[in-house]
Amino acid sequence: MKKKIFIILIAFFTFNVSVKAGSSLSTSTSNVYNGNGFNVTASISSAASWNVKVTASGPVSGCTINDAGYTSDLSETSKSFTASCQATGTGNITINLSGDITNGNGKTFKISESKTVTVTNAPVVQPKPS
Repeated sequence: MKKKIFIILIAFFTFNVSVKAGSSLSTSTSNVYNGNGFNVTASISSAASWNVKVTASGPVSGCTINDAGYTSDLSETSKSFTASCQATGTGNITINLSGDITNGNGKTFKISESKTVTVTNAPVVQPKPS
């Protein structure tokens, strides 16, 4: 009887593997001078389909990603999406990742992450006296 239960448990864990899809959000810098640019990258893994959205608020232009897609054979893949951003004033820029990812088994996972980039004025270089 114990052998039968053991075999059933092994079969359950062997054939009932569920892979969790993943996501991450990164920026090329966490501090930038006003007027300078930087990049934001959203990455996903173990995804057969995806709906990825990146928005930004604060003193920034650009910084938007909207991508939805799928693999034609429902095989899982990893993808990265990059956007260019431009700091337009001093303060904090908040970048938000949202959406969902579905793995090859049809399980959907919500994705959500935030990053902050601080914008300051570039230091003024004083000329050396002669």
